[in-house]
Amino acid sequence: MKNVAILTTFFNADPAYSLNRSVQDQLKMLVTHGYRPKVLVLESGAWNDPPEMYGHEHVELVQLPSVSVSNQIERDEKLDDDVERLYVSMKEILKKTEVVFTHDIIYQPSGLKLNIAGRMVANLLPNIRWFHWIHSATSPYRLHKDGFISEQHIGLIEEKWPNSSAVFFNGMSIPRISENFSYEEHEVKIVPNPTDVCRFLGLSETIERLYTEKRLYEADFIATYPARLDRGKQLEWVIKIMARLKWQNQSVRVIIMDFHSMEGDKLTYREELKQIASDWGLDEMDITFMSEFEPAFSSAAPHSIVRELLSLSHVFIMPSRSESYSYVAQEAAIMGNLLVLNHDFPPFWDIYGKNALYFQFSSNIDKMSWKDGDTQTNYSDIPHEDRPGSYPEANLREDDGQWIVNGDAAYANAIAMRIRYEFKNNMVLGQRQERLRDRNLYRVFREYIEPLFYAESNSIQKA
Repeated sequence: MKNVAILTTFFNADPAYSLNRSVQDQLKMLVTHGYRPKVLVLESGAWNDPPEMYGHEHVELVQLPSVSVSNQIERDEKLDDDVERLYVSMKEILKKTEVVFTHDIIYQPSGLKLNIAGRMVANLLPNIRWFHWIHSATSPYRLHKDGFISEQHIGLIEEKWPNSSAVFFNGMSIPRISENFSYEEHEVKIVPNPTDVCRFLGLSETIERLYTEKRLYEADFIATYPARLDRGKQLEWVIKIMARLKWQNQSVRVIIMDFHSMEGDKLTYREELKQIASDWGLDEMDITFMSEFEPAFSSAAPHSIVRELLSLSHVFIMPSRSESYSYVAQEAAIMGNLLVLNHDFPPFWDIYGKNALYFQFSSNIDKMSWKDGDTQTNYSDIPHEDRPGSYPEANLREDDGQWIVNGDAAYANAIAMRIRYEFKNNMVLGQRQERLRDRNLYRVFREYIEPLFYAESNSIQKA
């Protein structure tokens, strides 16, 4: 595992400064994946009690000598002395380091002293790979034009930084970055900005633990269902539909927030639901009963936990036979979930209107009279022309050499296909799904950042 450091120009952790957010995200990504990074900051009393990730037990906070910095273009009589002090400190701190990230050091005038000192260290320690995050594609100010720095330092600035790559956020800007910062186009690496989903959504410690342990960040579809384990809720349909999504090569998670369900038939029903999940192809990573994940929630949980789970979810499936209103369906809609509701229960038509998907799940209302009674929907078995492997054994039988899919599985499969269609063809649903899955800290680190550590190094360029 590589020794990684992040070199910053920071005197403090200003929460309004986007580069500070980027560095903290990188520290969290590194720590989460087992690294023990160093972060280099400029000496200041603000670091006496390091905030957030700077104070994490697996982060080594190192203070470089305090030097004056400015984004104003002006002569600095202390430049040479400050560069030497930074160089002496940095070469000792980084002597065992293999990878260094920087942020706008080669772009902002305020990073000039670290820019020069860092290049000197790069020439001294050629085993370090440098990745320079550039947070603006505009051309940097050419300091040598005004004669503010010595010829010696101009020479360093005009050379390509040894053993380094520029990092930007989109491929369309590669030509601009290449030209503005004197890199070949293949030396410009693309790393999209991630979002710390747990922090941004304000998730509690328990739900962040769920997010991590059950790898919710990998999911194409997450469905949350808060409910007592009453059979009329028909949670088996949530499981069956999500299972069919999985068999359509989607990564799924089912989260059942089962409160007040610790005795009698509710326990029996939970075990039956687990068996259905297993028979239909869901494993322990795919389905979670919150009463088991967090026993404190077996009786009740704060209402905020419902909001947190729905903020991570994509689709809300309610096949319940009987409801008066369903607060949770309304809350799921507010949190951007696609609603899949029970067509056999007429009140849903009145409450939630046309902006939902409706499928038949039976109910305790007679749909003809709209009075108490019973509406029972039965699902026909269908011939199955695909290979048997596209359904689990529990969904199939063979009849005179013909594979037959049982009715529940065929219906659940059709619903799953419709859900996928909606996400593919609705820009709001699709965009939200992609951002949650593709731009979280885990995905960006594993697919974009960590591979940089092991990419072929650029050759060292000497003056």
